[in-house]
Order: sequence, then structure tokens, then C-alpha cells
Amino acid sequence: MEKENFEKICKKEFFFLVEEYDFKLKNIKTENFEYNIIYKSERVGITVKLERRENCVFILLHRLLNGKIPDYPIFIKRDTGINTFYFDDLLSLRYPDFHINKPDNLEKKLKKSAYLLSKYADDVLKGDFTIFSDLEKIVKGRVESISNRQR
Repeated sequence: MEKENFEKICKKEFFFLVEEYDFKLKNIKTENFEYNIIYKSERVGITVKLERRENCVFILLHRLLNGKIPDYPIFIKRDTGINTFYFDDLLSLRYPDFHINKPDNLEKKLKKSAYLLSKYADDVLKGDFTIFSDLEKIVKGRVESISNRQR
């Protein structure tokens, strides 16, 4: 029931991707404690993820490589190219006071997420990845910080 509810709400709330940006719903996957709905356009992939164990919603922004969502690198170093980013990192730059996973019900979380995606990621949804260089700095800075704490 939870999976069907997640799919139904996603299809409704993220329909703007299909209508306004020419995305297509490509895949609905269930993995252990996650439900994933994947939308793709010519150059961009969007994954809407429900992490069931923590009841958190995440959105991933993907720069497609040869029409496919690239694997996320397991080890990130200074010269590692990254083509997938969490929408939360983009929000940290463009709307730093917001936190997606406040304790709302699933429908409110997905509705909020869809609204924020349409408002703050219009450039990415259109295939402009300029912001990805800033997002890469955030991710690599976080990795470096964790690495320094472990030493």
C-alpha cells in the first residue's frame, strides 16, 4: 500500500516534469528500504526516492551520459567527476533556510519537494548544469572534511 501511495502521489505532484519539461517516467524501482521513481529527459534524470526506514524523501539530479544515469562514484577524490547530486545540496545554495525532511506526512513532503524542484532547479531541468560545479565543491568539501576527521 505504501509503495502504491508513493507512486500515485509522485505521478501527480511531479507531473510538471512531463508537462513543462518533456520528461518521461522511465522506471519505478523498489530496493530494500527504498522506493525510486525515475524521470528522464534528453539530458537530465530526476530520481524521487522514499527512504522508508527513515521516512525521508530525497531527490537526485542527474546529468545523463549517453542517455543513461551514471553510477555515483564510490570513492570521491579531487579529480573525480560527479554527475549526480542531491537536490538538498542545490537548495543549500539557493534556499538555505529550508529542510525538506521536516516531520510532515508523505503527501506534504512530496508536494513540497515538487514545488521546490520547479522553483529552484528550473535551469537544471532545462539541461543547464552550470550549478553542478558548485555542487561538486560542496560534495568534495564534505568528503574532505570527513576524511580529515578520520585521521
